[in-house]
Amino acid sequence: MHDVTDFSIILFVKRKLEDTVVQYLNTRGFRSVETVTGFLGIRDRSRDRNAVIVYDWIRGSAHEVNAVHNVLDIWAECNTQVIFVIDRGITEAVKLLGQHRNLKFVFRPLHPRKLEAALKSIVMERTRTSSVSVEYINPFILATSTTFAELASVELKKKKLTIDKGLNIRGDLSGVMFLSGNATGFALLSMEERGVKNLIKKMTGDDNLEEQVVDSVVMELINIISGKAQAIFDQNEYEFEFTTPSLIRGKDHSVRQAMNDRSIVVEFETDSGDKVFLQICLTETRKAESETASSAGTSGTYSFEKEYKDTYCLIRPKGDFGFRMLQDIRPTIDEVLNSECSHMTFDLADTRTIDSTGLGFLVNINKKFLSKNGRVHLVVTTPAIRDILQTTQIAGIFGVHKSIEEAEKAIAVEREAL
Repeated sequence: MHDVTDFSIILFVKRKLEDTVVQYLNTRGFRSVETVTGFLGIRDRSRDRNAVIVYDWIRGSAHEVNAVHNVLDIWAECNTQVIFVIDRGITEAVKLLGQHRNLKFVFRPLHPRKLEAALKSIVMERTRTSSVSVEYINPFILATSTTFAELASVELKKKKLTIDKGLNIRGDLSGVMFLSGNATGFALLSMEERGVKNLIKKMTGDDNLEEQVVDSVVMELINIISGKAQAIFDQNEYEFEFTTPSLIRGKDHSVRQAMNDRSIVVEFETDSGDKVFLQICLTETRKAESETASSAGTSGTYSFEKEYKDTYCLIRPKGDFGFRMLQDIRPTIDEVLNSECSHMTFDLADTRTIDSTGLGFLVNINKKFLSKNGRVHLVVTTPAIRDILQTTQIAGIFGVHKSIEEAEKAIAVEREAL
């Protein structure tokens, strides 16, 4: 478990921090305390997972906004923690902290114990959740850039990199693909329709484009990007499985309520000024600490039940269908997959919510049942779960029904067709 003194502190200052703060950190046994005044070399030093940048935000500095965004890029890219030291009443700081609620800040005058309290809160968060390695993110960034360059000779310029809670992307069209393996979640590419048409025009020289052509190009882009990313993962001995892409269409669409995970959003810009958004939301797959495990699978805010029927296996998840439940339910699913059972039905009547990890898990096991000439069926009776499936547009992958009886009839028809 982390201790607060495990951190190496990078004091990024443009004015003199209180001597008592530096002296306090040194005497408290922190691994190292370093003061810098510019970005030169800071990115490499920030790759240390236990590095914390303490950034001194000056009111009224002409270049401050750009500098702050540079710090945020390092925060997201290097998985470095940032604590902002701010004066009360800085409007830009208030807006930024409102957008990124997980950022840490302390007000001036800076007291040593304020800073140590912020550091302790970081320790608590790291103990509670694991971060996704940048090694899982960079392959998607590289794959996106090379795909646009190879298909249309378009150079993508990375404008900014931010952290978003959920899936809240501005754009007319998005291609989304779920994945599982070393980490589970989704990859999404979003563009304005005008930008997609400009891209197609560069590729084909055609101005007359139907909606179907535009949609298929977005789907193909995310397909190629995921293929290139997977090739990079394979070279580095990471294991991932990708689903077939789904399309989300609609002006300024947002599915924030469907996803509750923190994600990394990379905003690119083409040489024509069109914006391209790449969003990666992954949860690293780790074995949960032993907290389960009655035969019914009860733990914390969730539980599940398994029941073999004549022609299929029925699973009843209750509560939050996400990362924690999957650690307990996975052995049960593997048991069914290794049996002669070819169909599985999830009764989601008592499921409160499904996050991206849960969706990716369902899509992945459906592929495995398809290989057994079977399928996964979902019984959906609540508006909340129905909205999640419709918003992410993956409902068509499964058999979705209003009752168990309806699912059983559909399974009977599928078995007769074999």
